Amino acid sequence: MFRRLLRIGRAVDERVRLEVVPKIAVPVGTEAVALGHDPRELIAVPGQAMDRSGLCVMVVNAGLVAATLVEIGLESRFGPPRILMRDPLFHDRMEWPRTLEPGESAVAYFASSLRRHASLGAMHRAYVTTQDNETFTGTSPALRYFVQEFQAEWRTPKRAEKFAE
Repeated sequence: MFRRLLRIGRAVDERVRLEVVPKIAVPVGTEAVALGHDPRELIAVPGQAMDRSGLCVMVVNAGLVAATLVEIGLESRFGPPRILMRDPLFHDRMEWPRTLEPGESAVAYFASSLRRHASLGAMHRAYVTTQDNETFTGTSPALRYFVQEFQAEWRTPKRAEKFAE
């Protein structure tokens, strides 16, 4: 019985475990970016400009084995539609696809055109897919804030007129 439990414990430890956290990225000055999983965290940051905020996804390898990320993006509550990062820009400028060793993390930034994506209003969580075709998801107040800001921008008449041209 003890040997069986020991084998089960090893099998559980060898699985890939990724934590996926959408974050708000706000420029601070000309060369720095502040990240927060809740917009309230960024209120006290001097020089922050929430109107120029972007979205990024932090992925942490919380497992005991390396994991190769092959797809990062956003998805709606029940899967499709998805918004895929075609060629993610990482904070440390590493190559894509990205391999995370145990304990490593990476932050991938969406392009600024994300605000204009037609499906953004339907997005509910970030996702990451590994080379082994395992998908991990996560959400945060930052993603909800970003989507709500997008929807508020599209409700204003000026914004609608600008994109109707």
